[in-house]
Amino acid sequence: MWDDPTKVPDAAAALKMTAKDLVDLHIVDEVIPEPLGGAHRDLNAITDRVAKSLSNQLSQLNELSLPQLLSQRDQKYRSIGAVNGLTAIPQYIVPPSVPLTSKRSSRRLLSSLADRIHQELCTRLNTQARDRKK
Repeated sequence: MWDDPTKVPDAAAALKMTAKDLVDLHIVDEVIPEPLGGAHRDLNAITDRVAKSLSNQLSQLNELSLPQLLSQRDQKYRSIGAVNGLTAIPQYIVPPSVPLTSKRSSRRLLSSLADRIHQELCTRLNTQARDRKK
């Protein structure tokens, strides 16, 4: 935005791109705090924090039926960019009576996804740590 790197904090504040702004605007669900000195300094701590956060978020989502999950997601994305309470008109609504899939299979899917994300994160962090040691 500005050609002066010292203005980065001002630009972030103007664009509402700080972590607190993103939480307040409901664009992100939570901000995972970094270990002292940054995530790159303590890979085990940040991996544990990310895994714990994913686990907590997914366990909350597992409590919802698929229609509830879709409706909540739809509401979340439609609220992004809302001005003075005015939002886009929903194009569709999934009625709760429509069985899109069983709750058990959606839980399995979420659990499998969390496992894959965690494995990929650990692999990447371990690779980065090995590369730094070389």
